[in-house]
Amino acid sequence: MQIQMAKVLILVFCQSTDQSVPEVLSKAITDRMNFKTADLRYSISTKAYNAGAMIKTRYHVRFSDEDIYFHNMGDDDGVLMHDPRTGIAILGVAHACSSNYTVRSQKTGEEWFTRDGQPTLFVGYIENSPNEFDDPRSIGSGVNGLRHTSPAKWLEELQRHAGKWTVKHDDDEIVVRLESKPLSEGAPHSEVIWKIDPAKNNAITEVSDYKVMPDGKRDLLHQRVNGYARHKNRWWLEKSELRGEGGVLVEVTQFDHAEFDMPKHPKYFDADMLGLPPGVKTMDYRLLRDGQHQGKLYASRHLGGGMVVTQDEWKSTYSEQYDLNSLREYEQSVRRQFGIGQYPKWWGISDPPFGLVDAAYTPDLWEAYVRRWIVVHSHDVLVGQKQQANGSLTEAQVESAWAVLKDCRKRADPILARLAKAESQDSKIPTSNPAKTLKPSREQKELSQIFELLKGRLEKLLRSDQIISIEGKKAG
Repeated sequence: MQIQMAKVLILVFCQSTDQSVPEVLSKAITDRMNFKTADLRYSISTKAYNAGAMIKTRYHVRFSDEDIYFHNMGDDDGVLMHDPRTGIAILGVAHACSSNYTVRSQKTGEEWFTRDGQPTLFVGYIENSPNEFDDPRSIGSGVNGLRHTSPAKWLEELQRHAGKWTVKHDDDEIVVRLESKPLSEGAPHSEVIWKIDPAKNNAITEVSDYKVMPDGKRDLLHQRVNGYARHKNRWWLEKSELRGEGGVLVEVTQFDHAEFDMPKHPKYFDADMLGLPPGVKTMDYRLLRDGQHQGKLYASRHLGGGMVVTQDEWKSTYSEQYDLNSLREYEQSVRRQFGIGQYPKWWGISDPPFGLVDAAYTPDLWEAYVRRWIVVHSHDVLVGQKQQANGSLTEAQVESAWAVLKDCRKRADPILARLAKAESQDSKIPTSNPAKTLKPSREQKELSQIFELLKGRLEKLLRSDQIISIEGKKAG
């Protein structure tokens, strides 16, 4: 009798198992691709491994069907390289602060790549590309980052996953659950839960994954919470927060701009989207796969529209067909920018401080000033080919710097309120002397005094071996 009961239980379990992704989740994922063209600007902040610091990267991505334009702009200060253990900016090395650009054409299977301050255009096949980036269409549809995964590929991965799917309909949300099979008898198994909002075109509002023990105990491993904004007839992700064990925030994605299917959007992408002049030097990695011109990858020129010719063809035929002034100007500008990729563009600017115009009486810029002050004092200066430690800030000094900012902002709040009231009253009274507004107001002078106080208090946080000039060089 016990054996027969066991057979019945097994039969019931197998019949209740659904191996396919539920339609509501499948649609929520594929709807992220439900547009012809898109223009997106967003940032992703990730927690450094061994510190509370977040590493921020800003992106501008455009789509036309499956063609992609991808611009990595670095953080708010133009820094692309950070130590993943601490979040500290890595400076003084090539391309540490060079924005990079990628264009992928699915029609040709080609990828075009270049950087600010670099005179060379790179071209290769997408299938052999060394360049990787997150697909913003997939962000928020799973607990992990889904790096380099389109919604279509993510859905294929879920379809291959062995487990049990269940769907529960509540009044204001749909809950989809995936229970994975344990690897062995008595072993724990994983469980992923998606929450979907039908009122927002089945947008995924939350994703959680659990470790489930044989005794039923559940440990929350990760939880992602998504917020959405309305864009005409579409709901699109506005903010996505990922937390790990213990509720620790490990990743934040923030969309600052999103527009879809606009007439102004380009209908196809090629190398011309990079804005480079005809004749730019090109390194053609396609020749490696095709077995042609071994050792002559640099001997190419891009004419436009993805057309590449050899250096010999350029000299003998094509160079006379183009106005070379734009090419010369581009190459000269690159030479003038030599080394710009090692440090951000504001590096070494003392007036205005750290390149922040009107920072003295603009408290909204004080945060940027403190952030850049921390960057300047938290890196290793390169001396020749060796790194010379400059007495980087301690964690306590960094925390003190942010405390100084908080106190100074608090001092500025009543002045800003008074200034806002005065400007509101002045806007109602036409002035016969517009130049009068160019004179610093009493409030601006008071804000400037607080800014000077902020700078002085920051400098007092430093030890003698940490004192450097605003140009980023050691003093004395």
